[in-house]
Amino acid sequence: MTMKVGDREEITSNLRMLDGSVLDMLMSRRSITLDHYSAGAQLYEDWYVSKIGIVSAVDTARDVVDGGKIEPTSESRLIAAGNFAEAILAVGKVHSNALINILLLEEDLATYARRSHPIKDDKDARYAGIVTFRNALTELDHHYHGKRSIQGGSSHAADYRPVIQPAS
Repeated sequence: MTMKVGDREEITSNLRMLDGSVLDMLMSRRSITLDHYSAGAQLYEDWYVSKIGIVSAVDTARDVVDGGKIEPTSESRLIAAGNFAEAILAVGKVHSNALINILLLEEDLATYARRSHPIKDDKDARYAGIVTFRNALTELDHHYHGKRSIQGGSSHAADYRPVIQPAS
C-alpha cells in the first residue's frame, strides 16, 4: 500500500487480523482446505466482534457501587457472541478446546499436541497438532456450512454410448 506523506510517498504494509496465525500458515502450505479456512476465519471474527477475549484491568482506586455503570452493548456484538457460543457448542468439548487454544489463543501446534497426547518428538507432535486442528476445523465447517454431498452424475440418456470418430 502506498501512502502520501507530505511531498513524498511511503510504502507501508498493513497487518491483517490473521496474518502470521496458524490458520494462515496451514492454508499457505495447503494443509487445510478453503472451507476449513473460511470456518476458522468466521469463528475468529465472531470471537473478535463479540469482544469475549478482551481482558481489562480492574481499577482498585476507583469507588464502585453495585458494580458501577453498565455500558450498553451493541446488537452486532450480541449476535456475534451468540454465533460464537453456538459454534463452540456445536463442535463439542474436544474440538472446541483445540479451536480455542490454537486459533484464538495462538498456541503453537506442537505445544498443544504435547499437552493433549503423549508425544515427545517435535515433528510428531507438530503433525498430531495439525491433524487435531484439521479435525476441529472440519467439525466447525460442518456447523457453519453444513455437510456436503458430492455425487457424480451424467446428463445423457440411459442407452447412450460414446462413438469415437475415425481419424481424418
